[in-house]
Amino acid sequence: MWWDFNLRQHGDPYEKLWWPLLEHEFQEYEPFWNSHIVPLTNRIDPGICETDRQWISLREDPSIDQTVEQMAMSQYSTFYFLSRASSIILFEPHVYIEDAVLFLDLSVSNLIGFVKSSSKVFAKLGIPPDDLRLDDNSDVRRAIRRYRNAFSHAPRIGRAHHVPPEYIPKSEYIPEHNGQDRHSWRSIQGLQADCFVEARPMFHNLRRDLLVEIKKIWRSVQRGLDQSKIDSAAVYRRLYNLDEDWCIPGKKHVHGPARNA
Repeated sequence: MWWDFNLRQHGDPYEKLWWPLLEHEFQEYEPFWNSHIVPLTNRIDPGICETDRQWISLREDPSIDQTVEQMAMSQYSTFYFLSRASSIILFEPHVYIEDAVLFLDLSVSNLIGFVKSSSKVFAKLGIPPDDLRLDDNSDVRRAIRRYRNAFSHAPRIGRAHHVPPEYIPKSEYIPEHNGQDRHSWRSIQGLQADCFVEARPMFHNLRRDLLVEIKKIWRSVQRGLDQSKIDSAAVYRRLYNLDEDWCIPGKKHVHGPARNA
């Protein structure tokens, strides 16, 4: 690669805003972005100036493979919604549970999309997707989905007078969505005190455990795509529609590498 960009200087407005929040916990995002997302964008087009708003956009090139575009969309969206959740969980004076749950769940949905789209890219590159899978029995994703269903598909969850107001029921005490047991305020009020948990520390833990899964997937995708640049370089470039010099066809960088990061 002849380019070397970083998120603080060259990310989009949301990446510039939130990268300082996540860079120490989610270090995997930036090198993956620089290696495998930047070449899909106008950042490598010498005919588009950095001050042009379309510089950060995807190249409008019909020869770019659609599965690579889907991979780019899902990886960005995972970062975006994880950042939204993190700002609420870590810094909001009052944790509005519905917001935290919604953004964590959207992070999960896009992580699943990232795995699926990356698997399709791997297939085109001839890479075995051995490490590219999520555990079907993930406790953290199950808990997030259960809270999300409770807060999204039912009346506002009940509270109990015998626990502090910032406590909510543990996920295992919330009825499954569409299950036989239906959520009711009286059922929540009838739970024992040890059936509740303080919301903010609980969401800290969910966020921490979800980040473990996200980072593992990012490392697997990075490892596979980095290796494909060596073993299947021609196929990789074809998916991105890059020439042998890793440039946009017909648009050479005559002034040398853009190592201004």
